[in-house]
Amino acid sequence: MTKNTRGPRYAGFRLTVPADLATPADVAGVLDPQRTVHDYAVGLHDRDSAAPHTQGAMLCPTRVALPEMRRRLSRGLDLAADLIDLDPLVAGRGRSARDAFLGFVSYLPHDDAGRKTRGKALYSRASILVSDPGIWDQVDKWRERQARASKLARPLDEAETVELMLMYAHTDPDTVMMREPLLWRAPGNRARFTRAYSDRAAAIHGGEDIPGHLFDRMPADLVERLTA
Repeated sequence: MTKNTRGPRYAGFRLTVPADLATPADVAGVLDPQRTVHDYAVGLHDRDSAAPHTQGAMLCPTRVALPEMRRRLSRGLDLAADLIDLDPLVAGRGRSARDAFLGFVSYLPHDDAGRKTRGKALYSRASILVSDPGIWDQVDKWRERQARASKLARPLDEAETVELMLMYAHTDPDTVMMREPLLWRAPGNRARFTRAYSDRAAAIHGGEDIPGHLFDRMPADLVERLTA
């Protein structure tokens, strides 16, 4: 095994490439023949506040090292590896890799109610290239499961809400200190919030936003105070 194939292996990845360097069709053309890619979805986001970018996710039937997948994309797209933002799709506790994949695909059109109210541009599903059109049926079922779970789940408390908003760069520590001083000074919160804000690069890097099922459980008045 060569050096650049070593490292932890993952069952899925998310990728972001500047739109002027690769189109969704370019990326799909690289992923289609890959035996180590089972499912994928790739779309163009060119009407958001961020710079236009091609973004997508892939699911692998067998785990692949991140450096190896980056090498394949770099070679297939004829791009320098450092121009391809590639991160593992982390399933998280209690979630399968497919859940993580479907969650990211669900994000790509920005067509859930939460995204639309947060100023994200709407993209048609037809504009997103998928390995199998049946993926959208799976996404709809995934959303239904998330909606049912959200109804049963407790509302997020104020500290959890601030933590997520910091992690996804919806606010910043100075704003929290100024507008929610008692919450900031509560035992353990300063370190917790600072750590969350330091982790925001991963979310920004991946072009992600707060998952809709979590956003729906946040206290609306607190969200408004921190984003007004």
